[in-house]
Amino acid sequence: MILNYLQLFTTRQLCFPAILILLLLMTACQSSQVAKKNAGDGYNYTVIDAIHIPILATPEEQLAYARSTFDVTAEKTAALKAVRTIHPEARLHGGMAALELAYLQLGDDYRLADGRQCSLAEGEFLGILAEFTDIPEIAAKALWYLGWISCDLRHDKSKGIDYYLQIVNTYPAEKLSLLPPAPWLTVQLIGDDKEHQPYYPKSALSWVDLAHLEIIRHTPDHEQAFRSMRAIQDGKPDALFEGIALKVLLTWHHPAPASEQLVMEYLTKPTANNHLKNDLALALSAHRQTP
Repeated sequence: MILNYLQLFTTRQLCFPAILILLLLMTACQSSQVAKKNAGDGYNYTVIDAIHIPILATPEEQLAYARSTFDVTAEKTAALKAVRTIHPEARLHGGMAALELAYLQLGDDYRLADGRQCSLAEGEFLGILAEFTDIPEIAAKALWYLGWISCDLRHDKSKGIDYYLQIVNTYPAEKLSLLPPAPWLTVQLIGDDKEHQPYYPKSALSWVDLAHLEIIRHTPDHEQAFRSMRAIQDGKPDALFEGIALKVLLTWHHPAPASEQLVMEYLTKPTANNHLKNDLALALSAHRQTP
């Protein structure tokens, strides 16, 4: 489920109350308008929900700005809306912005989201799914969010697994897209931390991989979990993701002889992640000692 960056612009006060009143009246009648916020900064601005948003040259820049960190949720909401308003032809970027808008319906902390907030988010994700069926990158992510809300927030695992199976059946080859950070930021790992970070600097996974991982985690059916594990292996993932999936399998399902065999095969691989090898060996040993 994956919100971070830097707010570059702030709203400045208008000089005359009459102009402010006129502006509020106009923005109540239309969603946005073009304005010049500061003649010296070189940017034009659009006004959305009474908030000034800079008009950037490309949809990539516009989306990166919208994904920056904002102190006020209303400002972030307006910035995300602006992506589609300013660059309506860029449907991929507009879809990405719509996904983040839907996520905002869960509130400041998704762990505290109530039933009403979950319903609002689900409604928006379903709308995105219907609108962007021709863009698998957007549709698959919308389905993943729907599965996550059902399983992790509503605890309706059966419904959530159905969403994950839709990903498996509908988007078997869709790769996971990792959105880059805003262009004015860089993230660096220093020293030993580089060796211990199971992160993916490039799109090495598919949405089907993640869907199968969630099925393993949530299904009460051990055979279904084993089938998903085999499906992950059939997709020839890298050793790190395969090890993570095996660890989830051992965590949520008592190992049968067949799954024990998968773990033993992984432990003998020269490419296996050393940290995960230790975890898997300990988990397997603990299961064997359990009466």
